[in-house]
Amino acid sequence: MKRFYNLLGFTFLSAVILSFTVDPAFAQDKAAPAKSPAKASTKKKAKPLPPKGDEVQPITLNIAVVDVDSIRRQAKVVNNIGLQIKKIRETFQAVITKDEKKLRESQDELRRQEAILAEDAFKENVKKFQKKLQAVQIKVQQLKQQLAKAQGESMRKVEMTLNEIIDDLVVELNLHLVFRREPVVYYNQGLDITKLVLERLDKKLPSLKLPAVKIPTGKLKAKAKPKAKPKAKAKAPAAKK
Repeated sequence: MKRFYNLLGFTFLSAVILSFTVDPAFAQDKAAPAKSPAKASTKKKAKPLPPKGDEVQPITLNIAVVDVDSIRRQAKVVNNIGLQIKKIRETFQAVITKDEKKLRESQDELRRQEAILAEDAFKENVKKFQKKLQAVQIKVQQLKQQLAKAQGESMRKVEMTLNEIIDDLVVELNLHLVFRREPVVYYNQGLDITKLVLERLDKKLPSLKLPAVKIPTGKLKAKAKPKAKPKAKAKAPAAKK
């Protein structure tokens, strides 16, 4: 089905048919002598008006306006998606809070060690702390990416459903054009079908399960140093026979 609501503008074609007749007073040159009545008149006749059936008939357009931003704010499914994302963030925040506490403790310990440990030993502990900090930052970034991807996929499904509803209304209401509310400066409120679209969206898609989001919960642990292999015991010399 051809989509009408993606059009950003339209033009109306109108035609004006002009006609005129020549005044007999100016049909001949006044200075010229009178023509013989035997000669046929050379005066051009005015073109007749076209019959009414050939006139351009006006076209009645059925137009509607939809406030998409308003639907995104009020739709049940959009609010449902938001609640799911909020819950995931709260769960992840509890994990990050524990990591932040451990990082603060490690940082305080480094400050105490700075005046005690040898320079090489202190630098080694600083590297370990930086690795822990980097691990937390990576976890936060990974979650942000997963949430953005899940939200994007969910909203695309909502948009598809919204377009299907508008398609149905175009047929039902015999609409020629459907505009988004945002670029329109003024319109008659009778053209607004936002409420009708919102009601149908809430009925058709009241909720939507968010795609799976894996919460990174890796604990901060320092890499264990490789254990030294035990030395092989020397075998006792064989007894001489």
